[in-house]
Amino acid sequence: MDCPGVGFVGLNLRVQCEDGSDNIGGGGTGDSDGPTTIGTMEPVLLDPIYVEAEEFERKIDTDSLNECIEKALQEFLLQPNSTGWLVAKFAGETPGYNWILKTTGSFEDGQIAVTPEAYDRSRNAVTTRINTAQFTQATDIEVLKSILHEVVHAYLLTYNIYDPNGFVEDYIGMLARFGKNKAEQQHEEFANSFIQDIATALEDYGKAKGYTMDRQYYEDISWAGLYGTDAFKAKPQSERIRIANRISVEQS
Repeated sequence: MDCPGVGFVGLNLRVQCEDGSDNIGGGGTGDSDGPTTIGTMEPVLLDPIYVEAEEFERKIDTDSLNECIEKALQEFLLQPNSTGWLVAKFAGETPGYNWILKTTGSFEDGQIAVTPEAYDRSRNAVTTRINTAQFTQATDIEVLKSILHEVVHAYLLTYNIYDPNGFVEDYIGMLARFGKNKAEQQHEEFANSFIQDIATALEDYGKAKGYTMDRQYYEDISWAGLYGTDAFKAKPQSERIRIANRISVEQS
């Protein structure tokens, strides 16, 4: 698939996603009358976690996703350790919702991606919106890191809606420790539970693409969006500076 907004810069792929009608709604593998779905390869491992995660990923709706971002996502979903795997590893179950991904021109507050607290019960669906204005020069790794963050936001949102008592019981430690709004609570949980798994998923993708960055690179960029967490603030200043500088390069 040709994508005029994609090119190679340095060691890894740059995804230049310009907001425009010719880039929206054209990707995916579904027919024109239904939601676009993304297929993945047959699971390399027979563990049920991979089989069930693959089924979740097959149903991701990308009809309104920018072509360039969708291209990176399709390639990412070819590996076993992808979006469904991340949620299943964290929660002990595969995502029980349908995920809709959309791109939009910009957000007023400049956020990279948002999963609003709005749940479509008729479709059992959660929608994540991605800000293409923040990805005009971003690498594919940076785009996929944001998608991994949002799939977990979507899981926690769905869990809280369908089983609020179970959510409080499972995450009471998170709620008690941080006492912040829901987004901040979830970011604290990411910082404590997800950095290594996100880094692993991105590293596997990078190796498959032939990138030569080391493990530290993937761990560092997994901190994007988490600067305000207690875990990040507890790091030595030299580490915080290194991580912030590396993420700045990825996003610019």
